[in-house]
Amino acid sequence: MTTRLPIVERGPSLDEVDGSLVVFRHRGGRGLALFGEVVDWRTGLAMQPRGDHAELALRLRPGIYAYKFRTPAGDWQLDADNPRTRSVDGQRNSVLVVGGSAEPLLHAPASPTLWLGEDGRVCVRAGLRRGWAGAGAGDARLTLRWDEGEGPRDVAMRVVAEEDEHRIFEAWLPTSARFFDYVFVLADGRVRGQAGAPGVGFRVDRRRLRAPAPSWWREAVVYTLLVDRFRAGGRGGTWPARIVEAVDAAELRAGQAPRHIPFGRVDVDEQRRMAWEQGRAGGDLEGVIEGLDHLEALGVTVLHLTPIFEARSAHRYDVVDMLRVDPALGGEAALRRLLDAAHARGMRVLLDVTVSHVHRDFFAFADVRARGRDSPYWDWFHIQRYPFDEGLDPGYLSYAKGAWQEPALRCEHPGVVDYLVGVFEHWARFGVDGFRVDAAADVPLGLLRRVREAVARIAPQAVVFGEVVPDNLQRWTAAALDAATDFPAQQALYAWLLPRGGEGKGGEGKGGEPEGAGRAASLLARRRASRDSLGAGSLAFTATHDQPRLRTLVGRAPALLGQLLVLLRASVPALLYGDELGMHSDEPERGFEDVWPDRGELSWDPERWDAEALALHREALALRRQSAALREGDEQFFTLEGGEDRVLGLRRTSGAEIFELLLNASDEPRSVALREDAPSDAVLRLRHGEVELAPEAGRVTLGPWAAALLERRPSAAVLAVLDALRTTNAARAEASFRAGELTTLALPRRLYLTVTEACNLRCDHCITHAPIKTREGRARTMQPWLHEALEDAFATAEYFGFTHGGESLVSKQFIPLLRAIARARGPGAQPFDAHLLSNGMRLDLATVETIHGLGINSLAVSLDGASAASNDGLRRGAKLDEILAKLRAIVAWRERTGADLRLGISMVAGIETVAELPAMGRLARELGVDWLKIEEFYPATPRAKREFLEPRDPRFAAGMDALRAELAGSSLVLVDHRAVPAGCWCRAEPGTALREFLEADAFANRARFYACRMAYEQACVEPDGRVHAVAYEAPALGSLAEASLLELWNGPQAQHARRAGLAWARSQCGLAIP
Repeated sequence: MTTRLPIVERGPSLDEVDGSLVVFRHRGGRGLALFGEVVDWRTGLAMQPRGDHAELALRLRPGIYAYKFRTPAGDWQLDADNPRTRSVDGQRNSVLVVGGSAEPLLHAPASPTLWLGEDGRVCVRAGLRRGWAGAGAGDARLTLRWDEGEGPRDVAMRVVAEEDEHRIFEAWLPTSARFFDYVFVLADGRVRGQAGAPGVGFRVDRRRLRAPAPSWWREAVVYTLLVDRFRAGGRGGTWPARIVEAVDAAELRAGQAPRHIPFGRVDVDEQRRMAWEQGRAGGDLEGVIEGLDHLEALGVTVLHLTPIFEARSAHRYDVVDMLRVDPALGGEAALRRLLDAAHARGMRVLLDVTVSHVHRDFFAFADVRARGRDSPYWDWFHIQRYPFDEGLDPGYLSYAKGAWQEPALRCEHPGVVDYLVGVFEHWARFGVDGFRVDAAADVPLGLLRRVREAVARIAPQAVVFGEVVPDNLQRWTAAALDAATDFPAQQALYAWLLPRGGEGKGGEGKGGEPEGAGRAASLLARRRASRDSLGAGSLAFTATHDQPRLRTLVGRAPALLGQLLVLLRASVPALLYGDELGMHSDEPERGFEDVWPDRGELSWDPERWDAEALALHREALALRRQSAALREGDEQFFTLEGGEDRVLGLRRTSGAEIFELLLNASDEPRSVALREDAPSDAVLRLRHGEVELAPEAGRVTLGPWAAALLERRPSAAVLAVLDALRTTNAARAEASFRAGELTTLALPRRLYLTVTEACNLRCDHCITHAPIKTREGRARTMQPWLHEALEDAFATAEYFGFTHGGESLVSKQFIPLLRAIARARGPGAQPFDAHLLSNGMRLDLATVETIHGLGINSLAVSLDGASAASNDGLRRGAKLDEILAKLRAIVAWRERTGADLRLGISMVAGIETVAELPAMGRLARELGVDWLKIEEFYPATPRAKREFLEPRDPRFAAGMDALRAELAGSSLVLVDHRAVPAGCWCRAEPGTALREFLEADAFANRARFYACRMAYEQACVEPDGRVHAVAYEAPALGSLAEASLLELWNGPQAQHARRAGLAWARSQCGLAIP
């Protein structure tokens, strides 16, 4: 329910206090107003006369703001002092870019042109003006150049939406360091960054980007239910008789009649009819509990309850007490039972809170009515005169549409803000899972921010979404809310299904033709390009509880297509109670908020349900639940050849998973060609109506008002090969090597994965420079998108190494990465080995038990001294005594449980610590670890250079001899890594130094490495997705952000590495390879 004031004075509560000061000026006198995306297109800001012009000063955060001036006569005018414009569907507006780029680009480092995706990548968008400087085809190309400290990289941006004056480009960056920089490169090679300094790029602090919503919300299916009309508890699904007393003028004047009965405008009989229509039906929270089985079977995961607080009306948006559940609904006890029952089913419960207005009986307004100006709450409301009157002109600002019984709150007043924030805090502590803010666009952003922050402190996993009617949702989702309702996307749905003029019901031969599928696809593509999430930041719906249902407007067949589209889109689907059962009315002409025929009691008699509609909803939501692409993947809208502009297509993608939904919104069958930019095979996963699929011909035929959901995947032959890799990958790699093939239908047998470059220590000799990268914000961390990109490799690899970069255990992504490996391999998969190198500070027993359960069976701990003085002095931040205590606990646990976990210590010895080698041997024996590795310093830092001791230095040799003597008779394996002998297992004869080293090294790493085969077997993956064959120091094969691992593993750089490997095999191993 939404209030709108046509013009408002600029108040301090609306200012962006941390934004840039912007002054809007227009030549003209009084009565001028500024409209546009500084707030929204429905709210005008009054401008102040200043001599021969009017002006308005605002503080605005970085962003893109379309705007116009409106004169007192109602004329809309561009800003004559600003030549920049933006035009959509013929509506041309002035545009202001704050903190962003100059022409020909439309970009600012803010939502929705810069945001953090749910998979950890960063999305960058920019508009490029058509025909800029006579560029011709140059306006169809744009390159993004970015750098996170590893050198600049270029990525070609792709067009994702079209406007009258701009093409909207998009790129996804696999950046994961705290800081990164970027600029744009035009087709003519010119670099564009910040306005006024085109060569200066934008620097982004990743931590300042809004974090994605909780995972449960990204996978949510919301069900909105008007509690009074959903179900009456304890009646077996029946409803009590609705009895409404006669309505007379006195009752109306006393404010006792239901809301929206316009006193004085209709006769008494009409008033009685409306009173019955709007009266309470008897639904309650116990009824909601009874309905949970139905909702669970439907596939609902989130219940959105319309207001349940004490109020006067059936819908309860006229709240009397925000801190009390209406006793008529069962009170707090019933809400507690509902929360427990819903949570037991894995469902979440959201409350609806009205913050813009209250009922006249609300405690604060009741006090004002009784005490007038003496009331401490006088300033909480917009008082115009006192005493108040009864009726449409009561003497105070009230809710719209004649609801004079509902005074509007001053939401910028500190007392009101504190009270409202306290309301959300109260219910968050009660245990609800989140909130819907009614009419969120009508209240100050500052209030919404405080609400969101307060809720997050109490319930970090809670979600706050808002009812936002204006187009520019990002104003609210970027600054305050987790998500917002996307009404413009609903209008695109109407454009596709609703006959022009809105007359009649589509599919029944009434009214004019709706707009085409191409138009709907274009509108929905622009909505996607305006979001700051793949979908979790917006809610999709066919109707809200304030609107006529889609079926009421267009009829059954079109409505089912519309509902199917909403259920399978990227946005969070929000169902209105009863839509799944075919609920509708015969009064499509009802206006916004007056749709009482569509708010009727839900029938619980299955004989009255639309069984086909229910089955379609259940099937679609089951598929959404099963598929990552349908749950939280990206979306693209399109039309198809042969569709005659009536077949709308939706593609959903996540990793290699691709689904396409095709919907025929016409009375005629349509035969359409399948898109060729997808795997060749198409499998019908959902059929609605008459559908004939001919994948060999690349076509599908859709009957009238039919729909098909297709899964696009490789052919059965290709899938069989990929599946066989799970058991034949090693053999295929060996066969390719033996045959001297430079390409191979195999994936790496060993994967080294850099989980993170960040570290919790400040080691002075670190060869990866992790402390410096951590301090400077350049440390990269693997993100979830890379887990998806490596899924096939996870399923086939035999070995995983986590030894490069920083400390894996400081990353929140390490455990999810191990789970992704386990998930990809599936139950009963071939065993694998996984080796982790750690500094030991995070190795508590609970962590070890977790990572061992997820596959880690080889664990090395870095200790660079046998005493705290030497170890902790070099490895700053380490505490040797704590690490040793952790190791003792791990060894004891291993002995107690018989866990298959190989343990070792890795030591770097230098000038100051070489004398401690015997002591390190004693310590290793006492601890009960399995191996000890000794190596020299690598002179990568000043401290390492000072400590460096040549491997054959007599002091080193003496120390190693003393260490061997200390270990004599022990089963502990010593790995002498000082001067690694050259050679391969192929020529490692028993009794040789090479064989001794290789056996010890294989024991410590729990893997055997054949030097000649490394280019066929071993890949190293950086956090940004770059892949190297053999070692991290080798040239990158490419990025998984741009190609699959199989493609990279057979690309030019991989083939070059194999040529070198084959040459080694022939010359050093003596193998007869072609």
